[in-house]
Amino acid sequence: MLALLEFWDLVWISIIVMAFAGGTAAYSMFKPSDRVRLRRLESKVDLLLKNLNLEYQTRTPSGLSEEVMALADDPETKLRAIQLYREQNGATFTEAKTTIEDYIAGRD
Repeated sequence: MLALLEFWDLVWISIIVMAFAGGTAAYSMFKPSDRVRLRRLESKVDLLLKNLNLEYQTRTPSGLSEEVMALADDPETKLRAIQLYREQNGATFTEAKTTIEDYIAGRD
């Protein structure tokens, strides 16, 4: 004889499956060995740069004044930073928005 599952049985089964599947995905993304490997790679790159007498310099988008960067650093004044950049450089809204967002992304 076939057994039928009720609605709540299916709900609980789906919750259990989602919990285990999500937990496995989260564990596979953040392994402690990856963090150690990344630190080791960074130290090797630093050593290569030092031995070649090279200096790593972060690039900031050209044309950003100190005032625009200060406004862009605060999420609440991002729109004002875009407006000020447009006024200073004569850029379109899209160009200014892209430049400010690139600066914010490069800062993190």
